[in-house]
Amino acid sequence: MDQIAALKWVKKNIASFGGDPEQVTIAGQSAGSMSVNALVASPLAAGLFNKAIAQSGGNFTRGNASKAFAEAEGIKYAASIGVKNINELKKVEAESLMKKFISIRGPYIDGHVLPEHILDIFQKGKQNKVALIVGWNQDEGLMMGPAKSAENLQKDFQKQYGGTAGKFLSFYPASNDEEAKQTQLDLSRDQIFGMPGYVWADFQQQQNLPVYVYRFTRIVPAEGEYKKYKAFHTGEVPYAYNNLHFVKRPWESADRVLANEMAGYWTSFIKTGNPNYGKSLPWPLFNQKEKKTMYFDATNAVKMMDDGERLDFLFRSMTTNK
Repeated sequence: MDQIAALKWVKKNIASFGGDPEQVTIAGQSAGSMSVNALVASPLAAGLFNKAIAQSGGNFTRGNASKAFAEAEGIKYAASIGVKNINELKKVEAESLMKKFISIRGPYIDGHVLPEHILDIFQKGKQNKVALIVGWNQDEGLMMGPAKSAENLQKDFQKQYGGTAGKFLSFYPASNDEEAKQTQLDLSRDQIFGMPGYVWADFQQQQNLPVYVYRFTRIVPAEGEYKKYKAFHTGEVPYAYNNLHFVKRPWESADRVLANEMAGYWTSFIKTGNPNYGKSLPWPLFNQKEKKTMYFDATNAVKMMDDGERLDFLFRSMTTNK
């Protein structure tokens, strides 16, 4: 609601700063992208913006908590820090609150800001109708704890997916421990970032709303042990905003060119709702048949998304378990 309040302030006041209240773009990365997704879904944000940029994040699995669950978790959290009521909670310093872990994450379905699950809102076409840039990075899978062996990973897939486990393993193979490790990273990337972005793009094009999809594949220059992270989570941010000079890395001329190009696309989209500008490589609208995607790298390329079938299967697996 604080973000919605900020957008209302922008709507009311931006003309005084030379801005156009009818041309507002919201943008976010990771948790910020999930916020963008929630704002596009929320009826309270209707008319407050007309374009959105979502970099690595969305909410499309009906995994959002209910209001009752969130309230119960809040009560447990308050008790864990010795607080009995809301007035006492207001007196606790923010630093102390941040030190105590709270289990609930992401938006919850409160019946007000989000009247339904975000997935249901989009499936029914009730979201705010805006133009969209959406995408994710090639190597942003997250590994929580040590990697599972191939044997244990296969057992997990069999237990979780039953009759579709064989199909699942065809997309996420685990024939040996090294392959299983990479699969766990790829699956994490797809579950958290890839599948939500892909599904969001699909909803856009189904409803004839403009959507441009990207994949950031540039291996970000690094030294020492940091070379292993490649096109990592948040790696695209200084490129998209042309801020390489704020980040200490062994940048190459190709990185500066890429940053200029990505910032050009972003700026053009913010101005017009279309990322294309000048003589840069044309970035086509996304559709399910061709799945044309902009691959940002040392040399940019537009090509058919190479894992659309896998992401379709993953979405069905995560939402229906069939």
